[in-house]
Amino acid sequence: MKNKHRSVAAAPWQRLSSYASRKLRMAGRFLDVVEYSFPAVLPQNAGVRILFLSDLHWAGHTGLVEELREQVCSLDPDWLIYGGDLCLYACHLDSAFSVLDSLEAKRGKIAVYGNWDKRRRRWFPFRQLAGYYKDAGFKLLVNEGFEDDGLYFYGADDFKLGHPVFPRPPEGCFSCLISHNPDAPVLLAPNETLSRTKLFLCGHTHGGQVCLPYFGAIKTSSLFWKKFEYGRFRHSVCGAEMIVSSGLGTSVCPFRLFRRPELVLVNLV
Repeated sequence: MKNKHRSVAAAPWQRLSSYASRKLRMAGRFLDVVEYSFPAVLPQNAGVRILFLSDLHWAGHTGLVEELREQVCSLDPDWLIYGGDLCLYACHLDSAFSVLDSLEAKRGKIAVYGNWDKRRRRWFPFRQLAGYYKDAGFKLLVNEGFEDDGLYFYGADDFKLGHPVFPRPPEGCFSCLISHNPDAPVLLAPNETLSRTKLFLCGHTHGGQVCLPYFGAIKTSSLFWKKFEYGRFRHSVCGAEMIVSSGLGTSVCPFRLFRRPELVLVNLV
């Protein structure tokens, strides 16, 4: 896709003020919890808590995982959503799913593929991965969705190594669409999808992982570079919102600078 087409697609998406639209609910040694609030749409969903975590890139970093378990337990989410990129190498697969299995949610756990998950398909085939997710209590969504008591969840395939498709969500629901890469909804979601979507949850960029003061991310692995590096965004025409998380782990270089790992807590009010 030509650069001018990407610019047109990105234009309606505006970053909301980071200070007005997010707050640190708690800050731990290794990770932060960032909290956002959205209207519940239906009365029975007021008070529902959706916890989003992404990009673990598990390689045995025990300290982070111990705190992750503690934070998830203390937040007591109704829904737990994992946004892809689970581990770096096949030797870490069993322990990575052990981490996911230990995380609890009252109503259900959902997962989508990331590009690293699909990149390593020679090491762990998709059928094996799907079985692992099922055993860990997760519903793996690949271009599919489901409705539960007025909440609609849809998981898109990975943007880089898959074929993501975005349908029109059902009317009258709080519709939460999960896409590992924020480029996918920006470039591929049609207006009929955007007009009925309340929230996109995305990861992939790591918030830049390595950032500079007053500048932000140096690299984001996005076609839009810094446009969607991190934070909360709103489509000015259709009203859909998108949260891009900094995720949990690291890739390529094994450290972060001025961008801490985080959990995203979405409160329906």
